[in-house]
Amino acid sequence: MEIHFEYLREYESLLQSTPLQRDYQEFLRFFKYLRADLEQAFPSCAFLGGAVENGMDYSYFQFTDDALRTHGLKIVIAYVHKACSLEIWLSGVNRKTQADVFSRLQKTGTDYEQTPDPNRFDYILKAKLLPEGGFSGGDSLFGEIRVNVRRFLEDVTVLCAG
Repeated sequence: MEIHFEYLREYESLLQSTPLQRDYQEFLRFFKYLRADLEQAFPSCAFLGGAVENGMDYSYFQFTDDALRTHGLKIVIAYVHKACSLEIWLSGVNRKTQADVFSRLQKTGTDYEQTPDPNRFDYILKAKLLPEGGFSGGDSLFGEIRVNVRRFLEDVTVLCAG
């Protein structure tokens, strides 16, 4: 196994010369609060597990409701670190379900971004949740995210029922 020690030195340098650790901890605090806020705002949904940190590729948490569960579907709230993008995804419980639902939804059409390949990507449909200003919205950001989540849930429920 090859270890890239230059990356480790760069990581140490970033930790010593920037507030990277503090900022990442604040992101985690925000993301866990967002999960709790949405769980309270959507009592008919079952939230599955906690917030998952995925090696700074993306962090996510997931939930479903009865309508989506019958189709083998779930909602994922994901923060894609490299793109600095908070997104909502419609995902299947497995790749077969994703491919089946994707095939059916392609015929109906949607304004949401569709996966290029349901067998390789972790979403069927996705949309951005953060406004253009990103995190600059302060506390009002949570209300805007709730509205966007509700709209996405309603839209995918109609799409999947059709």
